Amino acid sequence: MMNFLIRKSNNRFIKYCIFGSLISILEIILYYVLAKYLHIYPLLSNAIAFLVSVSLSFYANSKYVFKTMFISKKNKIRSFCLFLSSRVIGLFVDSSILYLLLYINCSNLIAKTISCISTTIINYFMGKYIFK
Repeated sequence: MMNFLIRKSNNRFIKYCIFGSLISILEIILYYVLAKYLHIYPLLSNAIAFLVSVSLSFYANSKYVFKTMFISKKNKIRSFCLFLSSRVIGLFVDSSILYLLLYINCSNLIAKTISCISTTIINYFMGKYIFK
């Protein structure tokens, strides 16, 4: 029984990493296009990319990673609000790291990649709580 639980937990984490990586890559590309080619202020570009990635993450995490069955629409909305709140905390962490790295003249793409990886780790643990 314990092996099954460990295997299930590992599979969940692997799925989380796969979906998280794909969505993070999309977030980084969207951020880069907005900041570099559309000349939108980097922190605003980050917020836009963040909102897109949060929506995709909620869908992927609830349907494929944690396989959450919502009892009602109200329950789903409540979960989304919790998820969004946890991601806003993540946005603050992400933006703070991004700001600091840009402040020390780190390139846009490298700074965003580092901030995104850091935030992904924090978000996994928050997601485990939200989708239980």
